[in-house]
Amino acid sequence: RSRRCKVSSGNAILALASCILSDWKALCPVEEFYEGKDIESLFEAGIVARDFNDDVLGTSFDKLFDAGRNRACGNAISLALEAHDVVMDLIHFDMTSLSVCGEYRN
Repeated sequence: RSRRCKVSSGNAILALASCILSDWKALCPVEEFYEGKDIESLFEAGIVARDFNDDVLGTSFDKLFDAGRNRACGNAISLALEAHDVVMDLIHFDMTSLSVCGEYRN
């Protein structure tokens, strides 16, 4: 963790993921999402909403990319499935930027 940054990259990514899962529409003003919330209970002592600024999030995404985002996402998914006792015979994991909407034919 940088001396200028009070928030670890893991907490920054967690903060953004929490925003997305809470249906927060904007990606950049994550700090607005946490205004008025008990951040210390969610993360760690000494962290305030403005600590989740775009510089911290950008640096965290760079670190995630360097670490291998597919592996990191796969590990997070595996841990979540294990934590909730979800057993799957097959998992298709695709991190491409393509998306499909609607029903498949055949």
